[in-house]
Amino acid sequence: MLGIQIDFPAVDAGYFRFGFDAEENGRPAPKHWRDWLPHLFPSYFSAKFAHRHVEFWEWLTAVELGVKPRPFVAIWGRGGAKSTNSEAAAVWVGAHDTRRYLWYISETQDQADEHVANIGAMLEASTVEAHYPRLAARKVGKYGSSKGWRRNRLRTASGLTVDALGLDTARRGFKVEEQRPDMMIFDDIDGELDTIETTDKKETIITKKLLPAGAKDCAILFVQNLVLPTGIFGRLYDGTARYLANRIVSGPHPAILDLKTENRNGRDIIIQGEATWAGQSLEVCQAQIDEWGLPAFLAECQHDVYSRSGQIFLPEWFSIEDGRNRFSINDKGLFNRCIGRFQFWDTALKDKKHNDPSMCITVDLTPNYTLLLRDVWTDRIESAYLPEVIKEQAARWNDDMKLQEIVIEDKGSGTTSIQTIRKSAPEWLVSMIREFTPHGSKDYRAKTASMWMPRNCFSLPYPDASLVWYVDLLDDLKGQFFRFAGEGTVPHDEFIDCVSMCVLYLEHYLSQGYYARLANQTVLDERPSIGIHSRIQQALLEESLQ
Repeated sequence: MLGIQIDFPAVDAGYFRFGFDAEENGRPAPKHWRDWLPHLFPSYFSAKFAHRHVEFWEWLTAVELGVKPRPFVAIWGRGGAKSTNSEAAAVWVGAHDTRRYLWYISETQDQADEHVANIGAMLEASTVEAHYPRLAARKVGKYGSSKGWRRNRLRTASGLTVDALGLDTARRGFKVEEQRPDMMIFDDIDGELDTIETTDKKETIITKKLLPAGAKDCAILFVQNLVLPTGIFGRLYDGTARYLANRIVSGPHPAILDLKTENRNGRDIIIQGEATWAGQSLEVCQAQIDEWGLPAFLAECQHDVYSRSGQIFLPEWFSIEDGRNRFSINDKGLFNRCIGRFQFWDTALKDKKHNDPSMCITVDLTPNYTLLLRDVWTDRIESAYLPEVIKEQAARWNDDMKLQEIVIEDKGSGTTSIQTIRKSAPEWLVSMIREFTPHGSKDYRAKTASMWMPRNCFSLPYPDASLVWYVDLLDDLKGQFFRFAGEGTVPHDEFIDCVSMCVLYLEHYLSQGYYARLANQTVLDERPSIGIHSRIQQALLEESLQ
């Protein structure tokens, strides 16, 4: 049972003054955060910054006193310096007078206390004392005794206060005198064993007790790895959280891109991958795998939560019962609103039964930048006939002149088809052809694409007798899509390749639409700028009528 009570000692009246004693009389410190961090905390910030760190510090250094910034949600893997950066952030805002009263919030009071104790150690570093002597000094009382410097509370001579709060003890409206917190840092608030009910209770405390207690300019920061898909961070990521609507989401950032491992004599060895941060190199990751075990590493550092049950694409993201991410194939009005259509081809080199067939999926882009799976064509044909079939499918789905691009995986028979079309096909078809070069393993591409599914960015049709491909691909029990749990887990996976290609190729649209919807903004009411020239459209129309 989560409690809602915490008792902090009162402070002397008038402790929080309107002004801020910014005069430190210390030596000038480096101005830019890239130099400031390794200078003040060399033992913490010795490695080159990753892109996610840059993103975070650019957000933080843009924070101004009196101005409310967009909330920042950092979904970083364990070992990626998420807490170190968050704790250093408290020192930065205190040193630069951009925030004066911080709440550091964790799942438990003990966890929050530990983070605040770490901040205290940073504040008392000799480098901080040299540049910001009053920030490093403890606030003292009337008679010279130290005030408010405990495991759960820091108060500096410069006027910075940092309080530790646990979700198991937090209560609404806590404040020091009349001062409300102007920054809240939520760090490690999800528990691996949290049920949906537990998460709901935590959300109640966050949304009804903590967030409303903030000052008008309160800066909100959430940091944690993706512990489970239904937790706080899972909801903030997939869009189901109905708060912090204008949030910036950084991640999920895994420790290793395109990770592949191999078990050798009982030891899981990294055989492929690229580290996303120099401070957590492949060597460091291997040591973590050796110590924690591969499942724990995948969960803690790779955010491998959506596939823990084996599946990568979960049926509950496409609920037939409540209509989530579903549409009717007979909804003409919906299709009339299409602002752009795209086709994605995964071509087979051979037409043998044991090989994957060639496949083309056709998707519509809606005005709010979501995708509708309109059609699937699949067959085993010789590669020599593919260019003509590509032309036929293009003409079939461009009767309303909305087909924009035909994307073909640039390998094997796909490469041959691209070359053939560009040499001999009509101009209208040539203008639409785009190569797609896959990066990373099949599993990595599928998992990356799957992250957009709970964000309501990709919709499947309801079952319909006219969709002859539906059962083989989308049936809950037999369909390729929901059975796929990694390479080799289904007899054929061409549909997985096509969907992954589609989502990754159009990710820039999905991202724009997702964040616009979060902010309740209009996305777009006209066709994308990438459409083909009207003269080419007319040529296609004339050819289709012959």
